[in-house]
Amino acid sequence: MFSFFGKKNKNYDYEKIFTLLLDQVTNFEDSSENIEALLKIIFGIVGAEGGSFFLFQKEKNLFVLSKWINHKPLNLSISGDYEFLHYLKQVKNVVFKDDLVKENRFVDIRQSGINFFTQLSCCAVVSLFIKNQFVGLLNFGRSAGSEPYGIEDKTIMLMMGYWLAHTVSNTELLGQVVNQNKKLAELSQLKNQMIGNVSHELRTPLNGILGLTDLILEGADGYINDDQKRHLEMIKASGESLLEIVNNILSLVKAESSKGDMLVKKINLGPMIKEVIALFEGILATAENQVELVLLDDVIVFGDEDQVRTILMNLIGNAIKFTRKGQIKITISKSGEMIKVCVSDTGIGISEEDQEKIFDEFWQASPGPTRSFNGTGLGLSIAKKIIARHGGRLWVESRLNQGSHFFFTLPSRPARIALEESR
Repeated sequence: MFSFFGKKNKNYDYEKIFTLLLDQVTNFEDSSENIEALLKIIFGIVGAEGGSFFLFQKEKNLFVLSKWINHKPLNLSISGDYEFLHYLKQVKNVVFKDDLVKENRFVDIRQSGINFFTQLSCCAVVSLFIKNQFVGLLNFGRSAGSEPYGIEDKTIMLMMGYWLAHTVSNTELLGQVVNQNKKLAELSQLKNQMIGNVSHELRTPLNGILGLTDLILEGADGYINDDQKRHLEMIKASGESLLEIVNNILSLVKAESSKGDMLVKKINLGPMIKEVIALFEGILATAENQVELVLLDDVIVFGDEDQVRTILMNLIGNAIKFTRKGQIKITISKSGEMIKVCVSDTGIGISEEDQEKIFDEFWQASPGPTRSFNGTGLGLSIAKKIIARHGGRLWVESRLNQGSHFFFTLPSRPARIALEESR
């Protein structure tokens, strides 16, 4: 077997390493298989049991998983607003999990960093830069040897990160992202500004219409007959539906904006879930659905109360909407430093193909005038963005016509989650 270092002192054979890397650069082609081969070489050189590679999409402010070695394939993205990633964007160095836990210089980002390392099963992370532009992350799993990573490993990890970033960039996998960042960011900002302005302008007259409708229904303008009452109730229902759409759009714009600070506090998740379920009692009765809640005593998370409630409203509301004469089950459990919530249903389910799209903005399972379910297609997108800002994840497991299981995680211990303005 080809060895890059001695077993006792782990002194790397840089001549062998450079020879191998030069050969790989010469023959590299832009493909998923070749990226996987590159990563296996990198992790083999360092002696890591595995690891992952994320590309940064600046226009969406997302880190998107490119490859995860020794892990089952999955679609995964992390919000660039995540506190620990704010730190990584500013340092051109290796951060070790052990250092994060022990050293005082990491105290402000410690909890956020621990959540990052835990969820990605890694012990070290390298920020990848090209011409001072942040383009990705290279995460190393635990050391396969008996000794943890040390100074020699840090040097070789930095070299591997530099080599990987420039190798992939030279094949234009990252080049397009870098070159288009400015234009796409401007377009995204313009889109959010326009949507936000239009939504605000719509909400004011809508509230006026709903308020006047309530007054007439209460008899403020005199007696109304049954037909008039029925028509007014139809106007009110339509207005409330439109107001919900406007509020969803505003929530999406706020979730995407770096200016939306969060008021982080201690939240007892059980009572909040029960309150949300109570709001859907009428719809549950109409759909003939049963709801079961399985949770530990006093399950505590830390986050923005209104935003956590929005997550629950969207996920539980979807489960009820897409289930008829079935069961909705909400399960809460601990997963390391995180609380994991599962909202499952026995409804229509989601095809494997559609599971890759359901978190996209405005996406509908059956688009067009013939679709069976109302909605804007924003609920899951909003929930995912909010969860990411709290340092958690949202994912789905489902089979068509066999129900769905939506999972998300939130931190169970206090962390400085509120976003900082761009420096």
